[in-house]
Amino acid sequence: MSRIVLNRILRALHMSLSQSERDELLHVLTRYLGVEGAYECDALEQLWKDEYYRKAIEEFIRRWVRRRRAARWDVEGKEKVEVTYVT
Repeated sequence: MSRIVLNRILRALHMSLSQSERDELLHVLTRYLGVEGAYECDALEQLWKDEYYRKAIEEFIRRWVRRRRAARWDVEGKEKVEVTYVT
């Protein structure tokens, strides 16, 4: 259920993330807000309704996405490709 709330928040912010990015963001966001556990969905939704926490959540998500996307580009402006070697 928390994913549904996060998807609504991302839609309100006009952001689109991949499934893995959303999962990682949800984990980091719930830890940041201190709402991990059985009722994290309800807690996240209540915090989103509060004006003070809404601004904090929006800013946190924007900073997280900016850092995440910036880390994907190298100095020359080309997208970094992570290579995994299997031996």
